[in-house]
Amino acid sequence: MAERYPGKVVTKQVPFKYAATALTGVRLEETCAVSGYIIQVLFHYPDGCAALVNVAFGVEQNWVCPSTPSTYIALNNATPIWSLPEGVVKVKRGDKLWAIIDNGDSINPHTISVVATMMGVEWFEENI
Repeated sequence: MAERYPGKVVTKQVPFKYAATALTGVRLEETCAVSGYIIQVLFHYPDGCAALVNVAFGVEQNWVCPSTPSTYIALNNATPIWSLPEGVVKVKRGDKLWAIIDNGDSINPHTISVVATMMGVEWFEENI
């Protein structure tokens, strides 16, 4: 039988990076390792994206950036950072974090990064 014990409060980053070829898109997923809150989300659009690459980030079924479902952010040569007040976007260990990257550029590939920063408690399991 496994017992679960809370560990220390930590800050964890979950990076997503994808080189999207012309007219392709992807939904990337990672499993959340802590229970706590998302405190920051960063998107990086390199020069040349020309607002043709749509990006969104969320947790499970919830859209976080942008917060309106089925909407996206598309910029050029920018690295916007959204700081989220503690307690607004809760996460649990095991939740699916996701990033959607959709390259609408018909000619050029673009490498997009999304980094979610969480503050929470790590949980440890011990077999007894």
